[in-house]
Amino acid sequence: MKFAIPEISWHNRDPVLSVDFQPKAEPNDPLRLASGGTDSHVLIWYLSTTETGSVHLEVAADLTRHQKAVNVVRWSPNGQLLASGDDESIIFIWKQKLEELSPATEGEEQYKETWVVYKTLRGHMEDVLDISWSMDGLQLASGSVDNKLIVWDIHRARYTTILSDHKGFVQGVCWDPKGQYITSTSTDRVFRAFDVSTKKVVSRSSKASLPFPTDHPLHGSRQRLYHDDTLQTYYRRLQFSPDGLYIAVPAGRVEPEGKPDVKPINAVYIYTRYCLKIPVCVVPCGEPALVTRWSPIGFRPRAAGPAPRLPSPSGARHVLAVGTRRSVLVYDTQQKTPIAIVANVHYTRLTDLTWSNNGRILVASSTDGFCSIITFNNEELGEPLPLEPNTENKPEPMETQDEKPAAQTEAPKPTKIDSFIKFKAPEKSPKNLKTQTEIKTPVKIDFLEEVANPSWSDNSNNEIIKHRASEPMDSDVTVIEDSGDIKLVYEETEGVKSPPKTQQANKLEIKSKQNTSPKDNQFFRQAKVTDVKQPIAATVSSPKAPRRVSFVTLSSPKNAKKK
Repeated sequence: MKFAIPEISWHNRDPVLSVDFQPKAEPNDPLRLASGGTDSHVLIWYLSTTETGSVHLEVAADLTRHQKAVNVVRWSPNGQLLASGDDESIIFIWKQKLEELSPATEGEEQYKETWVVYKTLRGHMEDVLDISWSMDGLQLASGSVDNKLIVWDIHRARYTTILSDHKGFVQGVCWDPKGQYITSTSTDRVFRAFDVSTKKVVSRSSKASLPFPTDHPLHGSRQRLYHDDTLQTYYRRLQFSPDGLYIAVPAGRVEPEGKPDVKPINAVYIYTRYCLKIPVCVVPCGEPALVTRWSPIGFRPRAAGPAPRLPSPSGARHVLAVGTRRSVLVYDTQQKTPIAIVANVHYTRLTDLTWSNNGRILVASSTDGFCSIITFNNEELGEPLPLEPNTENKPEPMETQDEKPAAQTEAPKPTKIDSFIKFKAPEKSPKNLKTQTEIKTPVKIDFLEEVANPSWSDNSNNEIIKHRASEPMDSDVTVIEDSGDIKLVYEETEGVKSPPKTQQANKLEIKSKQNTSPKDNQFFRQAKVTDVKQPIAATVSSPKAPRRVSFVTLSSPKNAKKK
């Protein structure tokens, strides 16, 4: 492993808030690194390394449309578009201009590439903190200080959905590689998962009763899982593994309720896509974790190594980088201890991490105005495996979990508090799992040796936000159609039964039928409605509920003829 901090002025020595490597489409393409900072610039760099570990950087383009600090930059999956969000609540989509560069004027610097604004996305009211692309590159999800998560249509340059379930800043957003979920982290101490098709919340994870052994100080207690808004960071960047099986969530905090004598533990939680309520793995850290990044490729398991701690159906060994305030920890799913630890190399806290497309280069940005570059050789990470293309994006069943603690099985008693707690993933194929709400499967745990630094705590006394049950998915749809000088208003309600008619309602219905002229009836027969297939029949509800009618006559043809 080689480590370097290029002594260059990345963003005029201002804080570097985000970095991201471009996915290379062709082997001969240069390795591009995008960076954003508080100087309101987005820079594209050419990065190259040598066998000795030296790094060469060259500015390829300077993107200058932002007027305030750039909080996040992210490449599209195909590498053709670049998205950047700033403190002005604006998201720019950049595209490279392939025409020949015009000669620079006097006093103007000449760059190798020209990037222009392809689309501008406006909809947030406050700072944009994180963004994530869909795998097809047609949609984008963004989180903001306005407590909103917005889903955008890139080609139409407008939002399709605004998700308002959050009660705090949305500091992390990640789109599922299989296209089923959009996940987010927020300062309200809740990890959420939204269904892409229905745009409804399918999971909220904020508290859990982790199955510790009987002699463990945290046995039998419920734990708060995440830091509150007192954590000094604007980012809680989470990410799915390349195969979409696991998701690593930062800003974890194992804080038992009703046990003030037990010191909280900072951690990173790893969930499976089939159970987004309770983590299957807890990785404690000495400092609060701010960002997680999986290597884009998997590696072949080591023949002489132990059995994989987090098995993958493809048999790949995944590598995870965790960024805390002042250190970078590199783990894999086969080894219980970190592969590498890089600590105390920056003066201030880290802001972002990114892997190169070949999984050999890791870049970390910091608010001290510099970026550190870590390079690995083949012997350190192992033999890479080709990533299978994701051909199927069909929704898969997710195992439901209640707030009540599940039955626990006996586990071996450790000699000390573990620094890495791992829960076994489901052994059966997720496609064969049946959703169960009453009978819960016990969760087994393995305990590993302590390797982390001493835990850190902010000793917050804020009340936890309780888990809310998902709201019924009934929706009222109103369709209005203009037909000549009459308007038809239809209301469709799913899952709601109309109350029985009262005696007064029957009298009103008979009276309305008597007052209807034959001409009006003929006019209503000719009116066609195509937006609603089967309108619900007119009913009159009790005085507590509003009256529902199939149509309302605003002006009749008879009155129109008199005029």
